[in-house]
Amino acid sequence: MKPLQGVLLAASAVCLFAASARADSDKVLADHWIEIGAKNDVTRYIAASALVRQDQYAVIWRMQNYAAERVIDKQPVRSIKYQVEYNCASHQRRGLYYEMYSGQMGTGDLIAMSYDRDHWRALPVNASHAYQLACGTAAAAPAVVASAP
Repeated sequence: MKPLQGVLLAASAVCLFAASARADSDKVLADHWIEIGAKNDVTRYIAASALVRQDQYAVIWRMQNYAAERVIDKQPVRSIKYQVEYNCASHQRRGLYYEMYSGQMGTGDLIAMSYDRDHWRALPVNASHAYQLACGTAAAAPAVVASAP
């Protein structure tokens, strides 16, 4: 099995676990969300306890939480959870999965979801803190600020 296939297999298992966990308890994946940044009305989080690494690849859950409601495809959205895969060696990322919610921190009604994988995209030179944590290049991990929904 190629390294990427192993990471995607593990990521798929995490997605299946997430779907079954949500159905049973309305909780998804992580024990805690860690705040990694805020700008304007958007606060960003990662679920570090759900990090999967294999060779140069890392898969992690991220979340964007909006202070004010946003309308996406005519639906009110207050948060988006999404799974991202990083190629740590080539400094690239792609989205694997997302869920949009009407409430903050992944609560409320599930508005939309998708399993469609994005194309690989180059990361900027000053890569995000999520990339640094996922790929193990961050100087220090931030403190846990919120329990996962």
